[in-house]
Amino acid sequence: MKVLGLVPARGGSKRIKNKNIVGFQGNPIIHYSLKAMRESQVYDEIHVSTDSTEIADLVTKMGFPPSFKRTAYAGDNDGVLDLGRWVLKEYARRGEEFDVIGFVMACSPLMEASDYVEGYEAFLSGGLSPQLTVSDYPAPPQQALLFDQGNISPEREECFVARSQDLPECVFDTGAFAFFKADDVISGRAARFEGYRGFSVAREKSVDINTPEDLAFAELLYLGRKHTEI
Repeated sequence: MKVLGLVPARGGSKRIKNKNIVGFQGNPIIHYSLKAMRESQVYDEIHVSTDSTEIADLVTKMGFPPSFKRTAYAGDNDGVLDLGRWVLKEYARRGEEFDVIGFVMACSPLMEASDYVEGYEAFLSGGLSPQLTVSDYPAPPQQALLFDQGNISPEREECFVARSQDLPECVFDTGAFAFFKADDVISGRAARFEGYRGFSVAREKSVDINTPEDLAFAELLYLGRKHTEI
């Protein structure tokens, strides 16, 4: 099967300036996703979808020239599935078809090549059902406390007083990477969230980088992993 690796990388951001190319341990953060993707050998084509000339020039210098630029027709305010549909159709218009599309977020510096390999193998063994990376919460989310000006109260009192081992296991979407059949994305079936499967990744690799604090925490985890490898 032919696999497209799609890295959405719009220019600009509010909470972290130029988040998709912000510095991370000496390199633009997108460098780590692209490097691990290439090392995994899972993806037949790696395409950085960006509307930014700065990002396009940067990834080209890294050896990942975008096949085409993201335009207003891609729907800058749409979700990743909408973007994936547009990219697949644009490739088809240029005479290139793919069986599988794998989304990889630019800000996933903690993912390694082995994660992409194992994730793709799980996708294949799972019958090509839509697959997201997931990880476990540090505490049962059913026992969340509402916080209002220093006051706390259970969001669900019946769950808060329950034994944690009696509550159903919950996971969250890490947003690191995902795999879909190309046909499911093009047809819109993937948007119905039916038959989805989760691929578990370690909690220490599951930092969703949205704020400067998230970025600093991810760097600490990255350095800690590198230290244990020495």
